[in-house]
Amino acid sequence: MRVVSVRSYSQLTTFGQCAREYQLARVVKLPRRPAWYFIGGNAVHSVIESYLKQEISCASASAATVTVPSNLTGTANSSTPTASLTDASPASAATTTRSPSSFDAQAEFLSQLDAEYARELAESSFTEDEWAAGYNGRQRLDWWTEHGPQYVQNFINWWQVQDADVWLTPRRGVLPRKAAIELPLEVEYGNVTVKMVIDLVIRYRVTGLLRVIDYKSGSTKPKTSKQLGIYLDGIEQTYGVRPDDGAYFMVRGGKNGDEFLLPPVPLNGPQYSHAYLTQQFAQLEAGITAGAFVPNAGDGCRTRGMSYACTEVGGVEAYMSDPNHPDYCDMPTYGG
Repeated sequence: MRVVSVRSYSQLTTFGQCAREYQLARVVKLPRRPAWYFIGGNAVHSVIESYLKQEISCASASAATVTVPSNLTGTANSSTPTASLTDASPASAATTTRSPSSFDAQAEFLSQLDAEYARELAESSFTEDEWAAGYNGRQRLDWWTEHGPQYVQNFINWWQVQDADVWLTPRRGVLPRKAAIELPLEVEYGNVTVKMVIDLVIRYRVTGLLRVIDYKSGSTKPKTSKQLGIYLDGIEQTYGVRPDDGAYFMVRGGKNGDEFLLPPVPLNGPQYSHAYLTQQFAQLEAGITAGAFVPNAGDGCRTRGMSYACTEVGGVEAYMSDPNHPDYCDMPTYGG
């Protein structure tokens, strides 16, 4: 019988950065200490998703009044994007314009932030004073209330001047066409099923270039492009279409507040191939099964949600939570 494990990019990177953190969170299944950057970041993602879907809906309503030339209509298996959630296509790239947005970024963000905050309060066993609040400890509710709406607006301002459309996935098998906004995929890598949700895929109107975009709400630029590479491969395995490149969108901007879309990466090297990624997830699986949870302590431990339970960094609850602690006797079964 074929045994399939379900993993994700975050599991792969967490295990690589600190296998002990992976053990405590995924195997022992200890509660993770809440972090304001997750709460605010989730709100940013949700509001950008709402904005894009509203824009598509408005574009769809406008396109319904336009006669589409037959030579511009996509076929059932075409990967040509449209500006709607239906199979309707815009009349042409040249005549498709983006109207000024009436989307209220501030109101939408504050509403979503309140919802994320209330959910965390209801589900968490940690007091609010224990929640991680960035390196300076000040990025709490009032900070996100002040800065979060601008982060969403930064994306809206950028999108308004892009000569691009949200990609509409092609039909493939039983998969219907779908606007690539928060696009969920499940892809097989050997005996591992990898779940992923891709923030956005766009196609530029003139060049036809297909680009994967992942939003980042923190201030630190990603050190690798592996996440984007996995997304490109996931799209190729699912739809038979490989995007041209991928890029991270930093909602806070750079040091001058204006470097939002980081330089796109082609992602065509062997480290982004399906064969290589399959090997990577097989190695992750082997490490988990072997119980190779070696800690990797560092500066990041103070912001990680498992530090309170980790013996390596002197966590105050390690003696009763960390199976590696010398006074802990209830050893778990590894391989979860």
